[in-house]
Amino acid sequence: MLASGSEDKSCRIWDVRSGKVHKALTGFDSSVTTTSFTPADSHTLYVGSGQKIYTYDLRMEALILSATDCAIKVYDGAEDEINQIQVNHKATYLASCDDSGDVRVLDLKTHKWMRPLERKHNNIAMTVQFIPKKELQALSGGMDKLVVAWDFYKNRATQQIQADTPLPNGASSKQLFNPPFVHSIAVHPSGTRSAVGLGDGTVQFLHMSVDPPTPPPVKDSDSSVAQNAPSTSKKNKKKASSSGGDGWLLGGRLVEAHGMPIASLEYAGFNQEWLVTSASNGTIAIWDERATRYECSKQLSRPKAGAALEPLPLGRPIAPLTEFRVSDVFERLNYVTTSKVTGGEGGQDKSLRRPRVAIAFGAAMLFSLSLFHSSAIFSAIIDNHPHYNVNQDVCSGFEHLNRIQADHSTADVVKNRLAKSESLYQKQLAQRDVFLNSHGYGQPGFSPWAKSDGRQPWWWYFQPAFNCPHEVERIGRINNGGKWVCGVSVLERPSAKKCVIYSLGVVDDSLFEAAMLERTNCEIWAFDASVNNVAGVSLGGKDKIENGYVYKTLPTIMKENGHTWIDVLKMDIEGKEWQVLSDLMNAYEGKILPFSQLQVEFHLNNADMGTDAAAFTRFKAWFERLEKFHLRPFWSELNLIPTLINPTMLPSYIKYCFINLAGDHSLLHD
Repeated sequence: MLASGSEDKSCRIWDVRSGKVHKALTGFDSSVTTTSFTPADSHTLYVGSGQKIYTYDLRMEALILSATDCAIKVYDGAEDEINQIQVNHKATYLASCDDSGDVRVLDLKTHKWMRPLERKHNNIAMTVQFIPKKELQALSGGMDKLVVAWDFYKNRATQQIQADTPLPNGASSKQLFNPPFVHSIAVHPSGTRSAVGLGDGTVQFLHMSVDPPTPPPVKDSDSSVAQNAPSTSKKNKKKASSSGGDGWLLGGRLVEAHGMPIASLEYAGFNQEWLVTSASNGTIAIWDERATRYECSKQLSRPKAGAALEPLPLGRPIAPLTEFRVSDVFERLNYVTTSKVTGGEGGQDKSLRRPRVAIAFGAAMLFSLSLFHSSAIFSAIIDNHPHYNVNQDVCSGFEHLNRIQADHSTADVVKNRLAKSESLYQKQLAQRDVFLNSHGYGQPGFSPWAKSDGRQPWWWYFQPAFNCPHEVERIGRINNGGKWVCGVSVLERPSAKKCVIYSLGVVDDSLFEAAMLERTNCEIWAFDASVNNVAGVSLGGKDKIENGYVYKTLPTIMKENGHTWIDVLKMDIEGKEWQVLSDLMNAYEGKILPFSQLQVEFHLNNADMGTDAAAFTRFKAWFERLEKFHLRPFWSELNLIPTLINPTMLPSYIKYCFINLAGDHSLLHD
């Protein structure tokens, strides 16, 4: 996948294989200026817009996502508009730079900004890049023509390098109007050399003392280069290292790279010794970085102290391996990126061994991966999508998400999801009242079953609009009898303390209990007085024996079993759920219901709820009481079997699944 941002305040996720938009984030407050995937996984995306950084999980099902509602986390704190963000190779820190000249680092484990650094850029900071293999070191560049080396662990800048050094004698850039502002930086995967893209169309090379410019391996027939090559013996390298220290050294300057400012540069993903550069006018060039860097370094050789820099050798101009233009496709080119593609024998594409073929392949990739995109093209894609409503601006699909990696501080992720889901649920409650009032609720003769005036079945007024913050999985029998459970993966984790499941009503189907027993370390307590070999106890409002059946309150049963909390309370007791849950709420009035989630089947036609005209009003009050106990429905499933058996019977059996937002249990923070 590839992420792109644009001035229309949107971010689009592209499927590179098909060239189509896979997903879109819309409704940012400002233009989207930068994006960054994390090396930790393939689905977490960071987006910079205005002065904020947003985090998204791209496994959400919806095609169009609200940028604000669907963000897992939003980080604020930039002083001015953010120009670039990057996540380091361990996915532990994120660096950002902005128009104020600030360079800041965000700790992705604690979700807190590190202590502000002393500002070194006195103008706009355009780019920041972590140094590979160095968790807390980076390079930044800006419109002050300065490259700054940072050590965030020491919380200071370790070096400042002026990029506007005089051009070599006899050399000139291809254009005259743009100063050599630092537009982009690329750091080699080794972390020992880098390339700096400048506004005058040139590329400035930097290197560590342990990695001086050296010629690439040459054939015997090309002995002239070998004869002029500096020694690369261990002795010379050791000498260079001892004299140069650990800082960055100014290398050669590629003076004829492009005729416009360097928009971006990158060490190619398909060949680390190739440097891919692009200019804002749509030209892209691929260079043999090692040979180019070596040739450029000759500009710095001084035969005598104080002598002028030597010009490039006549007759041997530095030329790219290939160069092409995409201005006929894109109005302006802002960024390109590359990737390695494997295939063929041994997983390695043979074409990559042959420069001419590999370059063509790289060019094709760069066309498809360019980060400029057209709003008109995107609008056409959306308009023709069969499942997209142009008025839709929702964040859906959270119930199908797997859990975020631990590096993203799962507790904060879950907390943020719960807060957003509760906000959406409160909107749903307001819509419920408006909808009911508009359909005559409270007036004589109101019935949710009426057909003549288009009123809806009763359960449509009580939508499961809350999202479980973990994955939701159906456990048990594939047809009637299965239950939707929130966060089974949480229950599957090894723990010193066993989780607890209470199952009320088993009869002839114990597949749910068997599956949970096999997959988790939970204790499962089944209660059904009508089944042999199952606890002959039923849940009731009082401890009593009636008609040969033993009834006990939930507090009594839990005390006898030595339990203080129930992780899953499953209830399928054929109409007795109304009284049992009413008694339960009476027993815990003013307290927290002692379970994490509830799976229950409601039987509306039961005598306890009533079938008269006022039954709906009683059910509404009863359901709202559950909500006051902080129970939120995250799933429902209609049971039509009774109606199929008896077509004259209205569909009135429905299973609801609730998560308890009160208490301190694993679903709320794990």
